Amino acid sequence: MKAPSRLLCIVTIFCGLFLVLEAMVLVHVNFRSRTLHIENERAMSEHQRLLDDRAELLMRARSASLPGRILDVAGTFGLAPVKRSRTVILSVERTDSSPQKDQKDRTP
Repeated sequence: MKAPSRLLCIVTIFCGLFLVLEAMVLVHVNFRSRTLHIENERAMSEHQRLLDDRAELLMRARSASLPGRILDVAGTFGLAPVKRSRTVILSVERTDSSPQKDQKDRTP
């Protein structure tokens, strides 16, 4: 049997080192992929938690703005409910000298 040539040994060693290097790169890529997947899952769960918190806060704000709830809270502060006889409605009449009218007249 003929002994392998020196060039063949060098090429074999080079290919072996190249395969080891590629295996290390592949392991690193898989590790990075799993790390990014875990970070993505955490971000998605945080996003869902924030959406749930937002929905709860909107529900609280809507329930707090109901007229009955406002009357209850106003009563705890000693405020009387609104009555038509004690309500004053202010209205503003626009005249020709209002600033908005002047600005329209000045527009070319």
